[in-house]
Amino acid sequence: KIATEQKNVYDTIIKYQNALNAGDTKTILGLFADESYSQWNDKLTADNTEKRQGQYDDLFKREKFETDFAFDSIWINGDTAVVRTHHHVGSVVTNFKEQKTIIDLNREVFVLSKINGEWKIFLYTFNTNPLQGVA
Repeated sequence: KIATEQKNVYDTIIKYQNALNAGDTKTILGLFADESYSQWNDKLTADNTEKRQGQYDDLFKREKFETDFAFDSIWINGDTAVVRTHHHVGSVVTNFKEQKTIIDLNREVFVLSKINGEWKIFLYTFNTNPLQGVA
């Protein structure tokens, strides 16, 4: 049962990754729970869908992503899951205004809640750090 739930949680994060790479705000918003939070570096916390839509729409107007999450852990206890990821080769980010491509190294934490049988993101946060530790 745990392995099945871990796979379902993994699939949710991969959907997020694919939507991030596609610049697909609508799909990303559908992956979040109604009551949820996204906390980004240098940005105010988005604590509702409207604010989150603004975050992602603004982001995708400025940048294009090629992200490949490396999964550090998927921990599940009941209807709560915590996922830790990082970018093992970096995320390629293209800034449209500057026509500049950079390697973006982040570590992410996703907290998910199982709602009506479906895993939804309750909290997403990340930090930028080029040194990826093992713990």
